[in-house]
Amino acid sequence: MAASLGVELVLMDDLLAHADFITLHVPRLEETKNLIRSATLRKMKKGVRLINCARGEVVNLNDLAEALSKGHVAGAALDVFPQEPRIFQRPFSSTRTSYSLLTSSEHRGGAGESG
Repeated sequence: MAASLGVELVLMDDLLAHADFITLHVPRLEETKNLIRSATLRKMKKGVRLINCARGEVVNLNDLAEALSKGHVAGAALDVFPQEPRIFQRPFSSTRTSYSLLTSSEHRGGAGESG
């Protein structure tokens, strides 16, 4: 089916090593909790941009802050946080470098009126 849609399936390690941008769109499952952590961040191509539109628990924020501050991850955009509504606290409130490389918004899925 993937081929009929023009999609190439690759192993996760290959994706991490070669992608310039990685977007996350996965459900909240035990298998996806901390999917992005120091081990997976180290496998990513230097200069990668990470976008999390999945669930807050998918990305370990402390590990992401460290990767941002070290320059391994060039930037990140977060639409979700482990605790919502979003309260900016550690790790991003204390690391100016990390904070400047981060774009964030509160996830608003399902918050609007259906019309």
